[in-house]
Amino acid sequence: MKKSFIPVCLLAFALLFAGCASSASQYRFDAVIKDATIGDVLVEVCNGDDYFRPGGQVRFSAEQLDDIRAEVGDTVRITYTGAVRESNPPKITPVSWHILKKAPAITVEYGYAYDGISIKSDLPAEWDYEILPYSVGAPWPNASNSYGIRFWPEAEPELQVELVYNIGPGGMCGTGVTFTDVTLAGGYTATLATEIRSDGDISVNLLYKEPYEQFKASCYTTAELWEEYEAEIISILSYSQLTTPSDDAANLPADKISMMVFAEYPMKTIDDLFTQSSLAVTAEYTGGYNCIRIFGDRLIGNFTDYVFEITVALRGAPEEKRITVRVEGGSEGGFEELNSSSPSFEAGKEYLLFLYRPGMGGGYNTEGDYYYILGRNQGTFSEEKPGIYVSQDVGATQLEWEYILENANRHPIDEDYFRTEFIENQKLNLETGLITQQEYDDRMQTIDRYAAIVE
Repeated sequence: MKKSFIPVCLLAFALLFAGCASSASQYRFDAVIKDATIGDVLVEVCNGDDYFRPGGQVRFSAEQLDDIRAEVGDTVRITYTGAVRESNPPKITPVSWHILKKAPAITVEYGYAYDGISIKSDLPAEWDYEILPYSVGAPWPNASNSYGIRFWPEAEPELQVELVYNIGPGGMCGTGVTFTDVTLAGGYTATLATEIRSDGDISVNLLYKEPYEQFKASCYTTAELWEEYEAEIISILSYSQLTTPSDDAANLPADKISMMVFAEYPMKTIDDLFTQSSLAVTAEYTGGYNCIRIFGDRLIGNFTDYVFEITVALRGAPEEKRITVRVEGGSEGGFEELNSSSPSFEAGKEYLLFLYRPGMGGGYNTEGDYYYILGRNQGTFSEEKPGIYVSQDVGATQLEWEYILENANRHPIDEDYFRTEFIENQKLNLETGLITQQEYDDRMQTIDRYAAIVE
């Protein structure tokens, strides 16, 4: 099943505000997809009916259903005949299904600085974001009376949505603005202010009500783009988590802004670790590190370069025994960034690492001699028992030493794997109409434009 957008017009609110109801003639429940292989789907119930309770698992075949391009982690609403086949887990015959919420590709959280507020949003696959940091009191033009998160679909970067906390009173007025009171699926109440401009563009503002009245979401775009992405935008806002200012805000440090990124990146299979890595080693962390701040594509992020000493080269031929491994997160430039998917290291301890070089510019890729860890914590292992290596990801993947030796060089090394993958993806985007020829040409021309380390 592949990722896809679900374009829905202003009726998206009706879907997101509605609860799950069932009757004697209609059986349905909401569930999260746990596994999906060749039409066979396993789900875990999160909002049940008279038969299925939250936490229980159900299996069914999706071969006769519409292809909604659902993926593992998506929340779906399933309507079924009412017949349940007793098995472990129970099996049903579905009638229809639709996606309520896409699985987040990344969860970003910003806050708990100065005013003690927090904004946490789940972003779907192929969306990007940037932090709008606290800067009240800073010299113009860096001062701002609001701060939070700005996000957008990668295919339409001009379609930007801001979810912010306003310092001081806020609101909206004007002629031609339609105000509608709404209740979001996450339980928040708000006023939806919509204005159709004379040029056909649309301005949409979501003004939250007490006790969240200082939060606001806004988007200004074309009517066509809003119609295409409205359902996903409303879903993101509906399930975003807002925290109001705390009484302890005055006790928070005023010299540092802290951001935690709770990230769930695409899973790397064991086969991916061996086929996509250009270097696999056991290496001891020396304790040396250097925090850096990188200016990438319109964004600034913190990274940490860790120094390792190779003990065994399992795959690839490193030029030096001492290597630099770059990991997302770190404290630099008055900002502290923590990433839930970044591995942690203990000085003097040996790790099994699956590594690669970016091989291209873009993003936060700088020039220089360093490696990334494939899958971040998924490609970071330590020896928990003799001959048994366990990864740092939540699944705690285990690899036996004999298996590692047998498979380390089974696949050829492709130093340009991720560069080639990027180019092929852009060609596919061009062929399917997601990007124009000009956008494709621009991306190919800037493929070797590297980010810069902020001095």
